[in-house]
Amino acid sequence: MWRTMFNKPFERVDRPGRADLSFDVVRCPFAHYFAWAGVPRFTTHAACQLDERLAELWGMQLLRTGTIAEGNDLCDFGFSEIPVQITG
Repeated sequence: MWRTMFNKPFERVDRPGRADLSFDVVRCPFAHYFAWAGVPRFTTHAACQLDERLAELWGMQLLRTGTIAEGNDLCDFGFSEIPVQITG
């Protein structure tokens, strides 16, 4: 998975234990580019919202407390399975 996602030029630190899959991104090329271009607010629309979509496609829940685009030092990612509800 790491060959295609959140590898260079991203910088990622694994943080096991917070969720089924947890890591922090400490350097985001999207945030860097849009800040350089003078439109840092575009990062959320161009990149961060895709993280929510990725979680949805995986059938997972994304747990996040902040992003670089919001002014934090890192983007924290915690992907957890959505519990299956059996009725009947």
